[in-house]
Amino acid sequence: MDASILVVDDLSFPRKLTKRALVNAGYTHTLEAANAKEALRCVNEQTPSLVLLDGSLPDSRDLSLLKKVLEISPQTKVVMVFAQTEDAQKEEAITMGAKGYIVKPFNEEKLLSVVNNVMAG
Repeated sequence: MDASILVVDDLSFPRKLTKRALVNAGYTHTLEAANAKEALRCVNEQTPSLVLLDGSLPDSRDLSLLKKVLEISPQTKVVMVFAQTEDAQKEEAITMGAKGYIVKPFNEEKLLSVVNNVMAG
């Protein structure tokens, strides 16, 4: 698959697991960012097809990073990744332009289902 996916998560282990699941599913051009600054640099330089964006990064706890990603690269699709406690942000993220969200903890099947649906649509 030619699509590039940027996985943004401040925690290394879930970021690596997500990347491995995507690569195993055929999304071989998968990038990683550990914080908002790295994510914005990747979006500027790589223009990924999809960003899986952690909704609770230490340097971006609100939805401002979602807004910045979509301003820089309006064609990039964004799927938010939320902890179960972030219910209020889910609807707001969709209203702002996110194409979907996934709730932690999630399994590989759920991840790929969401990613495949968003990439197809």
